[in-house]
Amino acid sequence: MSHKTHVLVLGGTGFIGTALVKELLASQEYRVSVLVNKSAPYRTFEDCNLIPGQLETFDLSGLKHDPPELIFHLARIAGRSDSGRNKSAQRGKKANQRLLMQAQELFPSCKWLYVSGSLMYGNHGDETVFESTAHNPIAYAKEYSIAEQPFVQGLSEGRVMMAHPPWIVGRASWFKYFYLHQSELKNCIPKYGSGKEWMNLIHLKDCAGMIRHYAENAAFGNAYNLFGPEAITADAFLEKLSTRLSLPIKEFDLAELEPASAEALSSSIRLGTLYPEIKSSYSLKYSSVDNILEDVLLTENVHI
Repeated sequence: MSHKTHVLVLGGTGFIGTALVKELLASQEYRVSVLVNKSAPYRTFEDCNLIPGQLETFDLSGLKHDPPELIFHLARIAGRSDSGRNKSAQRGKKANQRLLMQAQELFPSCKWLYVSGSLMYGNHGDETVFESTAHNPIAYAKEYSIAEQPFVQGLSEGRVMMAHPPWIVGRASWFKYFYLHQSELKNCIPKYGSGKEWMNLIHLKDCAGMIRHYAENAAFGNAYNLFGPEAITADAFLEKLSTRLSLPIKEFDLAELEPASAEALSSSIRLGTLYPEIKSSYSLKYSSVDNILEDVLLTENVHI
């Protein structure tokens, strides 16, 4: 029997995590263990080793007789409002510090891939944002950045890789709530911000595929921007959506949103990469914004 790499996925039942688990299992190259906090879609995870537990109390010593070679970390401790997210982030930071130290002691050769996000860079107008760009977190990332500090610090040790995907489009995503749901309520396509903001999109399946691709082919000790098609302006994105849904575009009052949501939806982040060779070696399943929208709208059973 050929060797299969044992990986552990933290946050494997979440939006990106579930897609990543499917990607890993489909490759037939991995034995996948998943930390499960609550319920899990068991059909998706029937070929996984499910480990009940929570990020704050999870003890890696239970895996010392079958240590993972790689840990994918996509878990967040939930919190509502800025203050709630801040408290959760502080708890997450302590949990991450503990897990990194425990893994170093129990599995010194184990690597980590931590999935962050592009909001960590903050607003940059028309400027292209590379992996070397200083972090200036906005919106939800202000709190998330606290929890991921141990992994940012761990980059210099060469056992951590960080991934920064942009707006991920898939079922149950921001796209469904802030665009499809709002378009049904208001019978128009909502316009958040000026429309001149830059945005990158990536299909959920490509996000999972790129995470696996980078884990297998990129050097650890670095952060990488994971994105699909080249960036477009919010106006261009809205025009595409308006054409497909046959609805007009109307400005949305950002005051109706939670401040963090308003800040995220009106941000301008145009991703680039210092590692074009590794990005170009991945073949996108959805290589254009039109491809992404067509698939997701069909999946959501939206008439187009």
